[in-house]
Amino acid sequence: MDPSTALIIDLSDFCTTIGSSTAAMEALEGLHRDLKLAVSSHLGLQLVLLTKGVPVTLTMFGPGVVYSDIATCLHLPLADVPVNAEPGSAVTFYAATPGAFVDLAADLSYLHARQHPAPPGSEAVASGIRLDQDLRPTTLTSGLAGVAEVSTLNQAIGVLIEQGYEPDHAHHEITRRATVAGVTVLVCAAELLHSLYTHD
Repeated sequence: MDPSTALIIDLSDFCTTIGSSTAAMEALEGLHRDLKLAVSSHLGLQLVLLTKGVPVTLTMFGPGVVYSDIATCLHLPLADVPVNAEPGSAVTFYAATPGAFVDLAADLSYLHARQHPAPPGSEAVASGIRLDQDLRPTTLTSGLAGVAEVSTLNQAIGVLIEQGYEPDHAHHEITRRATVAGVTVLVCAAELLHSLYTHD
């Protein structure tokens, strides 16, 4: 199996197991292994997985990596990975050697074109794959961020479902309330939970 296809499979495995620490760690190890096969100078990655619009961010870099070590990067939208990722979900790979991702980007673009063939007489769907435009990750500290925020939102949606909202409408109701109040969805969700616990 070529490294590009293996990389897509690893990403799919990781995204579908992110809720299970053991399975996710195994998938992450596979992703790290195949990244090393594809790009020997890779330094790490930052993956952003949106859940109801709230980002869960996984950052993974080796010890001692600093921003000046990053010479190139490859941004890959997760729409090209067979997972139920919301639009805006993406992974960015980083490496120390300029041009290290050129071949991988070409391979992934080719896979995208095969998976999304253009209808006759129309333009091909843009892949969103880009090189060297995201050279500064939000952090170099490895870890998972955003899980607590997603949990807060899911709990608030659960409260609305208990109050009689259909599951499909509960998130829309949180969004509507946030818009009316002029706050973010997360603030609205936290206030809903706080009011519930206060009345208890």
